[in-house]
Amino acid sequence: MVIKNTLLSLEKRLQKLAGERAPREPLEIRQAVLDAIADLPRPTGRGRRVMPFDRVDVEILAATADVRREFEAVLDRDGGFDATVRTDLAASGCDLPRGFTIAVQYRRKPPAGWTEGQHFAVTGHTSDATDPRAPAGDAGAPALPQVSLKVIKGRAAKKTLELRAERINIGRQEEVSDRDRRIVRRNHLAFSEGDEIGASVSRAHAHIRCAAGECRLHDDGSAYGTRIDRGGRMIEVPTGHSRGVKLQHGDVLHFGRALVALGIE
Repeated sequence: MVIKNTLLSLEKRLQKLAGERAPREPLEIRQAVLDAIADLPRPTGRGRRVMPFDRVDVEILAATADVRREFEAVLDRDGGFDATVRTDLAASGCDLPRGFTIAVQYRRKPPAGWTEGQHFAVTGHTSDATDPRAPAGDAGAPALPQVSLKVIKGRAAKKTLELRAERINIGRQEEVSDRDRRIVRRNHLAFSEGDEIGASVSRAHAHIRCAAGECRLHDDGSAYGTRIDRGGRMIEVPTGHSRGVKLQHGDVLHFGRALVALGIE
C-alpha cells in the first residue's frame, strides 16, 4: 500500500511582499516548482541530503490546451524537466532513492483543497514507511528541533516564541493580505508597526524552515535584508536562495533593524 507523506508546495512562500502577485507565467511557475522540490530532501550530515520520497507528483493549473502546450514547452527546455530536477538535486548533494520518479499532471480546474490563486502543487509519496536510503538503524525521521525566538530589539505581539514546526514565518503584522484583502500569509513572529524598527521589517520578511537535524533561514524578498550575527561575524542571507543559510544555537537574527535571539534544541 502506498503511503502518502507530507508535502506541500504553497506558492505563498514565494510571495515577497503583500500585494506582489504569486508566480503565474510558465517560466516563473517552472522555477517555483523546482524550488519546492529542492525543499523536500532531508539533511543526513556532512553536507549530504536524501530525498525521502520515491515519487514526486507535480500538478499544474492549465485551463486550456494552449496553456498546457506552453507549459509543456517550457518544462521541456534544458534537456527536459526530469533531467533538470535530477541535476539540481545532485548539485545540492542530494541522494535519490532507487526508482525515483517525477510525474507532471495538468489540471483544467483547481482541485479541492487548493487555495484561491494557487497555480501548482508538489506532493511527495513513498511506498515504504521509512526512507529507502536512510542510514542503517535510522528508523523513521527524528523529531523536528524546538526553536525559540526571543525579541531583543523591536516590538512584537509575542516577545518570546517556542515551537516545533517545519516552517516559521517572520514579518510585520500577524496576517498579510494582498490587494484584494485575501490573507496570503500568517506570521508566527509578528513585529508591530509604529516605529522605525517595525517599519524596517517587511510584512513577509523571512522564514525558518526546519527538518530533522537542522533549521535554515530564508529571506522572502525583504526591503531591508536579513542577516545572522554569529559571534560577531555577520552573515548575509541572500534573497531568494532556495537553500537558505543554516542556523546555529545562539545566533542573533537581524530582520531589518529588529533583533531576535535564536535557540535550537
